[in-house]
This record gives sequence, structure tokens and C-alpha cells, in this order.
Amino acid sequence: EGKLKHTINSMVVQDKNYREIPDFIQKSLDVYGFDEVNLRPVYNWGNLSEEEYWFKDVLNPLHPYHATYQKIIDQPIVKDNYRVYNFGGETQHEPKPMPGNNQEEYKKYKAYYGLFQKWLKVMSVGRMIQAFLQQNQLMSVMIYGAGDVGVALAKQLKAENIVLKGFIDGFIDCKRIEDILVYRMDDGIIQTTDCIIVTPVHVFESVKKDIEDMGYEGKIVSIDDILCG
Repeated sequence: EGKLKHTINSMVVQDKNYREIPDFIQKSLDVYGFDEVNLRPVYNWGNLSEEEYWFKDVLNPLHPYHATYQKIIDQPIVKDNYRVYNFGGETQHEPKPMPGNNQEEYKKYKAYYGLFQKWLKVMSVGRMIQAFLQQNQLMSVMIYGAGDVGVALAKQLKAENIVLKGFIDGFIDCKRIEDILVYRMDDGIIQTTDCIIVTPVHVFESVKKDIEDMGYEGKIVSIDDILCG
């Protein structure tokens, strides 16, 4: 009716959505007809723990996704100065290391994790996975997470001739690792596999929910659970 003279659509940028920035801007301006888009970095107003905020703040140069975030905001659509205002601007937040890095408890578990990585790379768990798949009548597998653990696991599965349809990882830019294709969760490929093995075990429940929200009805299991029998 022409009663709104100027409309603004705002987005709070964090680890869960920063890849959606260009699409958010395009739809806001071209599809929904907003006059302006504001990008606001997430701040901690006391409702997040120090650890939770650290993982959300992609403007932190020490964040694992910061380099990819920089590539996103360097795209021309984000630099539309007439219609897009980025409260984060071209600046970065103060570099902050992951909370707990200097604590003895953290150092201990980091050492355990390093030991586990080495063990996984030299010891075969392929037969254990194969037995799990046969027991559950599952024919094919995808691995969530293309990091060190995921790559080591993929080698074990290939050695046992298990049907591996690829990696699921939205935070790695390459399309192929160790001759294995890397997909994003929304590529639709997850619907074609019987089982998804999650390697970042510390966030398993969150990953499981994200996968289920995509409509996946197959088996979702943590590699930790398989190793523990």
C-alpha cells in the first residue's frame, strides 16, 4: 500500500549461517523487495558461555572458519555499499584463542586426541565398520567431517571395499579429498546413502539434528559409538 517508505532486513552473522550471506542479500533485495540489508556480527550479551561465543564469532581471526568468512564478504554482492551495510565492516574482532587452551585439563585431552588420531591412522577399523553395517543391513556409507579422522576412516573403509559415497562437509572448499568427493549437506546426496558416520563426536547430537532436519531417515551414528562397540 506504499505505507512503508524504507525497509531493512537484518541478519545476525555467526558460524551457522555465514555461508548464506550472499543468498540472503540477493533474496532480500531482489525477491522480497527490501531497500536495505544489514549484517550484524553476533555479540555475547551474557546469554552465551565463553566457549559458545568463541565458536559463533567467525570475525575472530583465530576462528577455524574465519578465512572462508573473509572470502564470503569479499563477494561483490556483499560490497553493495548503497544497499548493504555490514556492521562488521572490513574489520576483524580481536584475535582470541579457543578458551581453555592454557589449562592443564585441555592440554591433557589434546594429547589424548592426538594419540587417538595416530592410532586411527595405523590401526584398521574397517572390519569393525563392516561388521556394524552387516549387522544393521546397511549397504552404503557417507562420512560427516572431512578432517583428519574422517580421511583416516575413509582409507579404512576403502581397504575393506565398503561402498563409500563421499564426505559431507560444508566447511571445506575443495570438491575432492583422497579421490573421494566432498558434498554439502544440502546437496541432496545424503538421501542416497543408508548410513552416515559422524566423526566430530563432540558435536554429534547437534550434527544429528541438522541431518534429520534435512529429512534424512537413514542411520546416523557416531564413530565413537562404533569403536566402543
